[in-house]
Amino acid sequence: MPNLKRLKAVGTVVRSLGGDIPYPTARPTETLAYAGPANRYKRVADVYRPAKPNGTSAVLIHGGGFVLGSRDMKPIRVLATDLVNAGVTVCSVDYRLLPRARVPGMRDDAVLALFWWLDEVRRRGLDPDAVDVVGLSAGGTLACLANEAVPTGSVRQLVLGFPLLDVTALSGRGVGILARALFPKGDRARWSPSFVCRSQTPMTIHQGTADMLVQADVVKRVVAALRDRGVTVELHTYDGGTHGLFNVPLDAHAVVARERVVARILSGPS
Repeated sequence: MPNLKRLKAVGTVVRSLGGDIPYPTARPTETLAYAGPANRYKRVADVYRPAKPNGTSAVLIHGGGFVLGSRDMKPIRVLATDLVNAGVTVCSVDYRLLPRARVPGMRDDAVLALFWWLDEVRRRGLDPDAVDVVGLSAGGTLACLANEAVPTGSVRQLVLGFPLLDVTALSGRGVGILARALFPKGDRARWSPSFVCRSQTPMTIHQGTADMLVQADVVKRVVAALRDRGVTVELHTYDGGTHGLFNVPLDAHAVVARERVVARILSGPS
């Protein structure tokens, strides 16, 4: 794929992160440290407590290509609002971005946040058997890597939006430069879920067919490999959908995807 088309796609996604959400959104009830500071970076999470918690909880890990994004960016607030309105307790986490950390450090932050939340679930009287992890784009990478580090069965399911599952599939000069900055020795395979993750945790994936950043054919190939080794994977594709499905929350694809995310977390894995 020409780099120019990819750059235009990146610009479109970044622009779609701007603007207000056209309806009232939930506000965090708490902002707490999930670990001590890392080189003065405060590792914190927003907790959204619903009026009537149903016991289920979801850890949200934002995307942004490992270089931007936050626990309160637009698509995270959209999903947090949907989930809280459905009675799900939400924990949205920040993690260090480039240049504060490389991908191993980001993975470590996600692992610490997940272990912390697993303790919080018990302290708060939530269901320890109903902890899900939602990861978007690069957050999908970190969700998979973090899930590998916790005891088997700690996470009930992974719900991933346009996830970067095979980092080695990205190509182009700019990608190579970024890879050397993000991955020790530029070794993308070492930190690519399609190569290193062996968990049997069920997954649900939401992927647009017109995504020029995380290509649908790559996701389908990885899904086929996951199924071959016995992982239950439910793949939802959106014809003409682009990267960042939740950035424009009232878009037709986004509405359907949002409803499916909530329904899957309420019901648990199929």
